[in-house]
Amino acid sequence: MPIHALTNTSDRIRNQIITPVKITNIDTGEIVETFGLWDTGAQSCVIRHDLASYINLVPRGLKTIRGVQSQENRDYYYANLKLNNEQISLDIEMTDVDPFTSDKRIGMLIGMDVITKGDFSISNFNGHTVMTFRKPSQGTIDYCAENALYNKYQKIHKEWLKH
Repeated sequence: MPIHALTNTSDRIRNQIITPVKITNIDTGEIVETFGLWDTGAQSCVIRHDLASYINLVPRGLKTIRGVQSQENRDYYYANLKLNNEQISLDIEMTDVDPFTSDKRIGMLIGMDVITKGDFSISNFNGHTVMTFRKPSQGTIDYCAENALYNKYQKIHKEWLKH
């Protein structure tokens, strides 16, 4: 299976990760291009109701969605999601929701149902936020193990310098 990845780099620290996406109606081929907000607090992807209507997504049933302070039954759909490099393509379930942000560019939340299909990481080194995602998963990232190895080699290096 081929490995595909995307990286989103910012010139400053960001409190949101937003990337371009294409959502395709799998029945008609109609496409909408929008932006997706990566949300590790969302169990699954959601699409704004107006965009679901725009590409004529067909409701497949009702799904209960839970927000911070509410719970409601909403239509869900099957659609194809292409992430910003268009190499990462997934057929997924999306629940329709009312607008969830004042930023009209953002048409969907990318939830844990997508994030758990691969490896996802965010760093904020030197004042730049970098998010990267690859599919399928290729390994674990363990900062504790990395730090232990670094500290071990630092200790060895200091001992070597004494001699």
